[in-house]
Amino acid sequence: MACLKDEFLYALEERLDGQETIEIPKRHITLATGVAAYPFLNELLDEVRIKCNNLTCNVVPIINHFFWRNYNSSRTYDRHRYFISAKRKTLGDELLLPEVILRHNTNILLDDITLDDISNQLQIPIKTVMNDGQHLLHAVLGSETMSKPIVAIVGRPNVGKSTLFNKLIGQRLSIVDDTPGVTRDRIYGECEWENRVISLVDTGGIEPMSQDVILSQMRTQAQIAIDGADVIIMVTDVRSGVVATDEEVAIMLKKAADLSYWL
Repeated sequence: MACLKDEFLYALEERLDGQETIEIPKRHITLATGVAAYPFLNELLDEVRIKCNNLTCNVVPIINHFFWRNYNSSRTYDRHRYFISAKRKTLGDELLLPEVILRHNTNILLDDITLDDISNQLQIPIKTVMNDGQHLLHAVLGSETMSKPIVAIVGRPNVGKSTLFNKLIGQRLSIVDDTPGVTRDRIYGECEWENRVISLVDTGGIEPMSQDVILSQMRTQAQIAIDGADVIIMVTDVRSGVVATDEEVAIMLKKAADLSYWL
């Protein structure tokens, strides 16, 4: 949560670009989230409510009945239908749902309701939001208000990703060391390329097949950056050449959807 907050506030400051407020076309959206995350996200979105004109943004908690002791699918669906129907008048023009409430790589919630079921019943578009502060702000404000493309720098450990990141942004923001695993979280910065300002994301080294806890967490952080990127730069080490781990990373990247370019 702390990482999400830092990313969100950093993205908001970037979007403000020294201005007091943001002007966007009139927009009314609702973010539905789990009960535990509701207070945190509601407080976080207060920041953008204050800074953004023409934005109405509600946060509502979802009670998921999948883990009820006396569970049955029909009861779950009825209760879910009651919840979303009761909220229909206040949802606005778009409903945002966090990806974490969906089954992996599907549009199905844990209680077998699909996003299409909810969208059709509410007659409202639904957009899923990744666990990433930049992507959350992008979803809240709408794509037409976010003009900076996001470029993620990825690769196996210790191939020079952070060196490239620091060179592009013009400062030593990301730690550079010969020891693999120094960069563990996503690190954001800005650079200008051909008169276009872009947001760069440095990631920890990816070890696709590793079962190590820390390396697995680094892989998860890198995957979030990959999912939210417009462009991905995969870095390899010319001294050692392409090794098996590079090929595994490339296979992992090829599974990522909607990539604009490969570099």
